[in-house]
Amino acid sequence: MRVILSIFVVLLVSLFASSVHGEALVLNPEYIITKVDDTTIKFNGSFIEKAGVMLVMAATSMDTKTLIISGPGGLMTEAAIIGKYIESTGVNVIIEKDTMCVSACAYAIMKAEHVDIFGKVVFHPPYFPYIPTEETLYGILHSSNMMNLELVSWFIDSGYTIEFLKLIHESTNNQTFMVFDNFESLAKFKSEDMNYLPEDYTNYYVLMTANELFK
Repeated sequence: MRVILSIFVVLLVSLFASSVHGEALVLNPEYIITKVDDTTIKFNGSFIEKAGVMLVMAATSMDTKTLIISGPGGLMTEAAIIGKYIESTGVNVIIEKDTMCVSACAYAIMKAEHVDIFGKVVFHPPYFPYIPTEETLYGILHSSNMMNLELVSWFIDSGYTIEFLKLIHESTNNQTFMVFDNFESLAKFKSEDMNYLPEDYTNYYVLMTANELFK
């Protein structure tokens, strides 16, 4: 009976792996990491604890040139791990059609020099994990005169302005999202002048409610 069950599990995993058009390297209830081909790896799912490490380990075990990424967000600590991998390796980053890179995922891909966006990149303010509050990380830092630390450094080091960070905080929340559908529009918020915003900045993104975005 155990042999039959083991064969069934192997077949089930094989069928699931083949259904995502590649070899499943990591199967987790919250995310999946797939080897699409010899130089392309794909991450889809939530940035839960250790997801970033697992992605980096999988990517560095092969000759990765392209990272396809999507997911609903998660921990900023994992976004930092994935973002630093993107920055240090210069991999091509792709958001596929009909997929979204939301919240922590969006912050991670800020480290890319260029992103091929065929789906959506979605921002809202980071929140403290495991703390039952609707106050954002930016809001807590700002209200306590600590409006810098790693979040601000992340924007500066990625080439984006502090005004862009402020705009995300002021325009979005856990029910309203800032949505980009092409990299050229997102790159409008890059500048060496940290106080810069393009004059027509509202033309480069769309604000969407959760119901509109996830319908």
